Amino acid sequence: MGKSLPFLSPQESGMDASQLRTIEQQVGEGLDEKKLAGAVTMVIRNGGVVHLEAHGWQDVENRVPMRTDTIFRIYSMTKPIVSTAVMMLAESGEIDLDAPVAKYLPSLKGL
Repeated sequence: MGKSLPFLSPQESGMDASQLRTIEQQVGEGLDEKKLAGAVTMVIRNGGVVHLEAHGWQDVENRVPMRTDTIFRIYSMTKPIVSTAVMMLAESGEIDLDAPVAKYLPSLKGL
């Protein structure tokens, strides 16, 4: 179902590595200030994973470290995330908002 993406260096992706250090700094501040227990950060650019890192704890009380494959229960937060992704695809011309949804999700044809 999913598609694996290659890992790229920042240079291979056309990205400045200092931009990734900003992510590390901001997440680190959130952890230090106890605003975050943990996080997983990922940057994908030009078809490849440029950055993937686990930070902090998935369970602070039991000292279980965060992992890049930790499952997060985000419940209703999927709606704004998916909506934003769809609008980004529409803005780049990759999907047509006026097309039937079955064009992109054939299993929904006839609903």
